[in-house]
Amino acid sequence: MPARLSDALAPFTSNVADLLKLRRNGRLKVGMDAEPVVLDENLTVRHVMAWGEWHVGGGQIAQRGMYEQM
Repeated sequence: MPARLSDALAPFTSNVADLLKLRRNGRLKVGMDAEPVVLDENLTVRHVMAWGEWHVGGGQIAQRGMYEQM
């Protein structure tokens, strides 16, 4: 079990951003782009924000990304 939350999240956040060469993503720091995902106690996705807009709210799709089919 990871000792820190950041160790557990790295495979899904900073490691992916680094692999994709997304220099402004993957970390919560001043000046970086944040696309938060909120999970509930069962680790189910409840809310997702991307490009400053909610794409999932209350577990329901609010809008789709540009590459997702309707």
